[in-house]
Amino acid sequence: MASVEIATILLSVSSIILFWLIFRQRAKNRRGSEFVTDEYSGTAKDPDSLATPDEEALAELDNLLNSIIKN
Repeated sequence: MASVEIATILLSVSSIILFWLIFRQRAKNRRGSEFVTDEYSGTAKDPDSLATPDEEALAELDNLLNSIIKN
């Protein structure tokens, strides 16, 4: 056998194995999604805490604004 034939066989086998792994993972993910019952609402757990910034957030904002002004 020539080296080209061996490379072709090896690449074909590896592609078949990869396709099999992808489809197996896809099937596994589909089965797992059936058991998810929690719906994502997108709302914050504590929206009032987002309205009042803490000292760390204010310092970060100050650094950000200073870096924008310098550039």
